[in-house]
Amino acid sequence: MLNWTGHPLVDVGIAALTAFCKQSDPTALTEADLTAAADYLVRLYTQNRAMRGHADGIVFHNTPYTRERDPQARAAYIAEKLYSWRDDAPTRAERCAFCGRPSAYRASRRDVPMLNGQAVINFSPAGRDGLPVCGRCSLALHMLPLGCVKCGGSLLAAHSPDPAITLALARDALERMLKLLALPDLEKLPGVKYEKTRLIELLLRWADSAARAVPVTGYVFSNSGTAPDMRIYPISSAIIGFLRAVRTNPDGTLTEAWSRAVARAWGKGFGESKRSADAAPPKRARKAAAAPVDPEQEVNGLFEALLALPANAVWLLRRYLLPVRPWGLIELYLRMIMNLNNERIELLRTLGDRFADYAKGRRDFFFKFARARNYDEFRRALLRAADDTAREGKPIITFDEFIEVFTTSSDEYNKYNNWRLMRDLIALRMLERGAITDDEVLFDDEPELISQEEEEV
Repeated sequence: MLNWTGHPLVDVGIAALTAFCKQSDPTALTEADLTAAADYLVRLYTQNRAMRGHADGIVFHNTPYTRERDPQARAAYIAEKLYSWRDDAPTRAERCAFCGRPSAYRASRRDVPMLNGQAVINFSPAGRDGLPVCGRCSLALHMLPLGCVKCGGSLLAAHSPDPAITLALARDALERMLKLLALPDLEKLPGVKYEKTRLIELLLRWADSAARAVPVTGYVFSNSGTAPDMRIYPISSAIIGFLRAVRTNPDGTLTEAWSRAVARAWGKGFGESKRSADAAPPKRARKAAAAPVDPEQEVNGLFEALLALPANAVWLLRRYLLPVRPWGLIELYLRMIMNLNNERIELLRTLGDRFADYAKGRRDFFFKFARARNYDEFRRALLRAADDTAREGKPIITFDEFIEVFTTSSDEYNKYNNWRLMRDLIALRMLERGAITDDEVLFDDEPELISQEEEEV
């Protein structure tokens, strides 16, 4: 009885409605399904204390579900908003703005989130207030809150061009919402913190079983009071593909490395300057750590940084991934997120292997190379090694290799033309090849000394 519209909020509502009716396709919904869903929403919005406050405060502004005192007027409102999809319901000549069916009414922000108020015509089509909505889309929009995650005073909805993914994400959010609503004596619907972290968590639960990588967009919106707001987080198919690859690789090495990177990032907001994960926390942090932490109230800096890609690609790599060291994880990131081709990655691997062989007998070279604070120090360390090996007839790096890795200015690589990054990648490969045997911390302190602006130079 329903079809996908392409509008994010309507489609998330359709997905929630489909999941609520335990179907996998909205076109398979029956009249009995829609009636059961509408009956449930009536009880929820008029009788459930937690949802009444939630709907009136965040989703529908001054909604008659709770504000209308006249029982007959409230019943008429409910019939129009939740049951006007029925064949015997009256329709208007205007077409629904979302699906093109005959409309049931003209909606304002008390009926549909993020619209204008009643009698406000600013930016409205044909200079009229409100937006024409049909009965089916109206029911879906009133089911929308059940397919979202409550984040503070806002709702988080996840939408994809692939309807199957929108359905899967809405089903996950619906299951969580129904568990909350089933709690006895619930006075206020609890919310979670750190919307960007929660969005990535939602995606990760879906990505493990996803058939393919497609883009997803997160919408965090509030229809509250005089300050309605929406924040939009686009997530490319490349990021989705990377997350799928690290979570589902056959031998588990990438999954284990990713899990360590995630574990190190908990409690660290994106962009914060933090000490080494092995360093002792301050007294205040130790006291706070003594109390149990609700996972849904904690931030993860790595998750939040994913939403700033690709602008912060170098910073994220050096801040969160290099410290966990496995070359396989880094290589995957270089290929899928930074779009480095196989030839360039193989050159970095080759130089790392060659430098490691040289450093095994010259421990000081590794530290002078890997810990250089500026380009002059780095250049001198590399030139001395090149001079040393050239005397033996086996130069550690050729002229062409140096130009390609450390000074290239071709359009394809100019975005990531960063000698620090190239040095760190080679140093990581050297570590894997046993250039040094002790567990020396190399990467944790670097992002604190180099700003994100310097990384982009």
